[in-house]
Amino acid sequence: MNALIYTNEYPPCNYGGAGVHVEYLTRELSKLSDVDVDVRAFGDQKTESNYPLKVKGYPIDTASFDAPQHLHAIFGSSQRAISYNTDGNEADVVHCQTCLLYTSDAADTRTSEDLGGRRIIKK
Repeated sequence: MNALIYTNEYPPCNYGGAGVHVEYLTRELSKLSDVDVDVRAFGDQKTESNYPLKVKGYPIDTASFDAPQHLHAIFGSSQRAISYNTDGNEADVVHCQTCLLYTSDAADTRTSEDLGGRRIIKK
């Protein structure tokens, strides 16, 4: 079985509980003899081996973005999501740890409105 894990946190780029959760989940899944685990994360991680546990980070270079600065994180998340999905996979099971297009991190209180954990961009 091939398990594909999408996450924005994975070691060494952990900053909270979600990263710890996905680290433990993938470690235990990869111990199963019939499971190959493919992790796709925000960052620059890359394992040297393929399976049973393969990790690849997808960093974003915003230098070519012409959009206003406060939108770069949103477009970066979108770009990562596209990269995650166009990099090919043979997944039987997909686990998405945290929302890839979550905009709270993409905006601050000067340029956005908090809607109970979600933010919208102000004009």
